[in-house]
Amino acid sequence: MKLNFDRVRFLLLDIEENIPLNHFKEFNSQESEDDVYTLKKLIEAGFINATVSNFMDGNTTIYVKELTYNGHEFLNNIRNPKAVEHTKNVLKEIGSASLQIMSQVASEFMMKQLGL
Repeated sequence: MKLNFDRVRFLLLDIEENIPLNHFKEFNSQESEDDVYTLKKLIEAGFINATVSNFMDGNTTIYVKELTYNGHEFLNNIRNPKAVEHTKNVLKEIGSASLQIMSQVASEFMMKQLGL
């Protein structure tokens, strides 16, 4: 599967907005394999705190608790729609990039916008 930048951003915004403190949100592979795959990558990157349950029937459920500090930092870099469009355009030129590179491209764009 491929990691979808738009889905990464959507899920991070959803987690930030819709999971109250000391609660969790459940994502199931029966509903969306793309979401489960993306969430696994966000766990691997250290952007979310979550528990993964793999079941014998082949389904996976992820219980997402919260964004980590690094997750908040990444989301802040890709929150602005102009930064997202700029990042997508840069990524089109090179083909693909890691989440860290995506974040850095968006961060550099935001710094330029702020005159830094």
